[in-house]
Amino acid sequence: MERDSRSQVAKSVLVERIKKENGFVQYPEVKNALAAKVDSSLAKGNWRADSTLKNSKVLFILAGKSYTQADFVDFVEKNSKQRNDKTKDALLNEYYDGFVNSKCLEYEEGTLETKKPEFKNLMKEYKDGILLFELMDKQVWTKAVKDTTGLEAFRKNNEQKYIWQNRAEVEIYNCNDEKICNDAYKLAQKKKSADEIKTKLNKEGAKAHVSTIGGKYEKGQYDVVDKIDWKPGLTPIKKINDSSFQFILVKQIVNPEPKSLKEAKGYIVSDYQEYLEKTWLAELRNKYPVSVDESVFKSLIKK
Repeated sequence: MERDSRSQVAKSVLVERIKKENGFVQYPEVKNALAAKVDSSLAKGNWRADSTLKNSKVLFILAGKSYTQADFVDFVEKNSKQRNDKTKDALLNEYYDGFVNSKCLEYEEGTLETKKPEFKNLMKEYKDGILLFELMDKQVWTKAVKDTTGLEAFRKNNEQKYIWQNRAEVEIYNCNDEKICNDAYKLAQKKKSADEIKTKLNKEGAKAHVSTIGGKYEKGQYDVVDKIDWKPGLTPIKKINDSSFQFILVKQIVNPEPKSLKEAKGYIVSDYQEYLEKTWLAELRNKYPVSVDESVFKSLIKK
């Protein structure tokens, strides 16, 4: 609350300075004549002026520019809200002050670049930064994400960079009962699939059950797989704890092979963005050659 109060005071001081510096002159008689024609609907927030009020009578002048009754009426129609805390006249005065303040601040903002060169430079840097961001987004960042055809072509041209090393394709069986684990192991020895084993052993309502995890893993990806012999076949049943048993079926050892776009998309997108940026910058340099005056450049280097 205190911060809001300080802000309002600072704003009032600023507005008064703008008025003083820019020859602010107002015509109360025009405002009073307008107020006499405004009815109680103003407090309801739905007041609409008749055409006679939207005229060119001048309410005030700021920096040589006239602001008319029509300008103020438009402001009130756009900004008025239902209010029950003030009388009609008090509300109209509040809207008038708001209108004057907004025009003063608009004028000050519009002349900042002229009055303050450092602000002008800052705004130029800001606008240039936005422009550069939009160009980079269009030419590099968004393009790299959405251009699936370009991504796939880039992957194929650089597929040796995105390679799976030797991987073990495994089916990991986890059981919460020793007997059901032994039964699952026997079925696995008979070449039954994981789905067949689970369908046969996982009875509805029974506490004992089998769950499986399947996939291809490089060394270092999954410690459970790292610890087994990498050769096709079944590992012995391992007791994890009193109620958990596990064995693993090694289906095959997969030789090194290129990763698909889906498997390495994050890395490929990042590299493709870098490639697009370098290509774009090279095109710009060819189109807009840059020459450097070495003598001037060296003179800028502090010894």
